[in-house]
Amino acid sequence: MKMQQITGKYPLTGTAAGEPKIDRKYVHKARDENVVIGRIHRLNSPGNNVFECNMVFDHTLPFFFEHYLDHLPGLLLVEGARQMGTAVSHLYYDIDLRHVFLLAFINVSFISFIELHSKVTLCMTMNTPAADVGKAGRKVFHCNVAAIQDGIVKAEMESRWRCIPRKAISRMRPTMMVPA
Repeated sequence: MKMQQITGKYPLTGTAAGEPKIDRKYVHKARDENVVIGRIHRLNSPGNNVFECNMVFDHTLPFFFEHYLDHLPGLLLVEGARQMGTAVSHLYYDIDLRHVFLLAFINVSFISFIELHSKVTLCMTMNTPAADVGKAGRKVFHCNVAAIQDGIVKAEMESRWRCIPRKAISRMRPTMMVPA
């Protein structure tokens, strides 16, 4: 797959340096330093289902940067997309913060190195969420995310997950530790 120059498909709005991170409760993190995205913006698009945010992270995070790297680690990018999907579900699709998220799949195509010296924008197109067949209160989400740097798509991700009420998870997995 060759690098794709951005046209009108993935518009960039640009944000100021030093952008604040999104609140950790929306991305299911216990510690602020593990939040790796900024605030999410809904873009004007047909279907109103396109969102963007910037990656906001500390390059000294031990899990992702345990040794010298001159590029953004792939797992950090995947975590950014996961956090974005979780937050979009809560903020724009009325998923209660007490729901449990179960990732069904994530497919990633790394097209080119993402450099550490330049802003990384995630642009997500969310498909219409569907009700889980025969399961009241459960929703299934499916999205595509482009990681964009300097106007070029550097990676593409596709994922699907289910949002399940905490009570249903407790019945499905009685031994699972689910915080209140």
